[in-house]
Amino acid sequence: MLIKLLLAFILIPLVELFLLIWIAEQTSLLATIALVIVTGVIGSFLARRQGVQAWQRFRRATAEGRLPGREIQDGVMIGAAALLLLTPGILSDGVGFLLLVPAVRASIRAAVMRRIASGVRVQLTRGPLGSATFGDRPDPPRGDSRSASAARPGHAGRSETIDAVNVRPVSQR
Repeated sequence: MLIKLLLAFILIPLVELFLLIWIAEQTSLLATIALVIVTGVIGSFLARRQGVQAWQRFRRATAEGRLPGREIQDGVMIGAAALLLLTPGILSDGVGFLLLVPAVRASIRAAVMRRIASGVRVQLTRGPLGSATFGDRPDPPRGDSRSASAARPGHAGRSETIDAVNVRPVSQR
């Protein structure tokens, strides 16, 4: 992971520098500087506007008593977009503008949730007090005296595994 981060902090600025030099050679130095300034100004305007909208959606969700997960994720991506747009460079501006597109944010959110859900295993084990374990813990061996389900007669080794990817929220009535 450290090597990937190190490469990213070295390669990305080099690519940005290469693109700025290439654009300056194709157009002019003044046009390249103007491009960097204009993308920064437009990007900061758009990021601020979408950030305010995301904040309003966040407040509305909390006022309705809903968990504002989507709104928080949008706010984080809009903040990242603002940082990328204020950083001089063509590649960072492109990624920043992409993060300001709601459809792109939705697809990133879905991909992240799939990635998170693929690593989560929820296991509900019925025991004397009822218990639930969350995470990547393996099932206890059958006949393990520490197993909560083995403590109840007729429930030895009985557990249910729920597929976290296909869990849907229950609608409130």
